[in-house]
Amino acid sequence: MQYRDKGIIVKTQKLNEADRILRILTEEHGLVSAIAKGARKSNSSLAAKTQTLNECDFLLAKGKNLDIVSEVSIVQKFSDNNQDLLAMYLAFFAAELCEKIAQDEQSLEDFFYLLEIFLEHLKQISQQSEVSEELQENQKLLLSVEFLWCIICELGYKPELNYCSLANIRRKPNQIPQYFDLSNGSICSGKGYELYREGYHTNEHVIPISKFTFKLLDSLDRSALSNLGAEVYIEEVHNSDASTQKKESYSYRKILIEEFLINYLQVSLSEGSSLYEFSIEAQNSELKSTLKLLYKHIEFQTHSECRSWSALADILD
Repeated sequence: MQYRDKGIIVKTQKLNEADRILRILTEEHGLVSAIAKGARKSNSSLAAKTQTLNECDFLLAKGKNLDIVSEVSIVQKFSDNNQDLLAMYLAFFAAELCEKIAQDEQSLEDFFYLLEIFLEHLKQISQQSEVSEELQENQKLLLSVEFLWCIICELGYKPELNYCSLANIRRKPNQIPQYFDLSNGSICSGKGYELYREGYHTNEHVIPISKFTFKLLDSLDRSALSNLGAEVYIEEVHNSDASTQKKESYSYRKILIEEFLINYLQVSLSEGSSLYEFSIEAQNSELKSTLKLLYKHIEFQTHSECRSWSALADILD
């Protein structure tokens, strides 16, 4: 039996001298493992089409253990002439993260769309010739923070930013926490940190959190990005028929990500002051810290480590 589906290749693996195993995050069939026969031959038409990060239309034949790739046509090729090292590392990290998440998830359509949106925006940012390298880096890091935030929310691991689980204390209005508790996925108050240190813990699961990082996460928490099922989506698509409702909803998610990227450069995360009072270099340093915190959070919650993170971490340092 054959079937068609659109998918993003999130991982490839060598199989004998000529073939390649593809891990494809598809739009309708979840995570698919398929053999691309002859894809490793230099003269094969599948060689360039079956590279990691390619988004393609696939014709696949059902197999006993692995499906078989019958036809492939490229929809979007992320790595084509892309010399942006940071963008490439971020893209590979996002692909690996989705592949690991997909092993445990039944419904994967949400993650397919999020990865598709992320790769599309990341490629657009890398191709901005009129924007400085520092500002490009800023936008790529922020986009990656948004992507991780959305993935975390989809998994049901959204951080608790208003309550300290260790000390059972609710954060006061305008109070900025200094610590984050990875074990509970929540902020940690000063009292909570004292209790943590009194317990003589050897595992460092309570880590510092900067004011900038908290403000950014709080902004994301308050935005519609945190909830795909929010009323704003229903209002946007309520006149659509059932066959198009979900796709229109996800296109709206794409708009929300674009707006957050733009508003970040225009609206302060602190009380009334402009973000431009921060140098771009300082902002980028803070964004790297935010990205690291979110990765530690999702790693702690899923008990799964991404190998590509170690290479990415070298660039972020």
